[in-house]
Amino acid sequence: MKSSKTRDWSRWLPPVSLAPQPGALWNPAADVYRTEDGWLIKLELAGVQPKEIEVALAGRRLTVRGARRDCEVKDCGQVQSMEITYSGFSRTIDLPCEPALLQGARVETDYRDGMLYVRIRGSAR
Repeated sequence: MKSSKTRDWSRWLPPVSLAPQPGALWNPAADVYRTEDGWLIKLELAGVQPKEIEVALAGRRLTVRGARRDCEVKDCGQVQSMEITYSGFSRTIDLPCEPALLQGARVETDYRDGMLYVRIRGSAR
């Protein structure tokens, strides 16, 4: 038995986890807009390299996946706090239209200032 001066407080405290669990997925925020010639989807992907992003349209389902990777920080002794999620991500958006309306649509992407802009053009109203 421990003395009253050296009580084991660990049973009262939650375990510390400073990094995401392996295989954890990050779910980036997205905005979806209807345009005159199709759709505009914006995804918040700060810190993601464009080469890490994959975009696919199947029917009315748009899927964006990739990974945000941590960079090496030199002269760093010990981690004090980690709030940014570094992991793979996958975001699927079902567009509110019939899949036939998206047949033959062009998918264009633009990445700037941490935002991915996906334009789907040529779909009928």
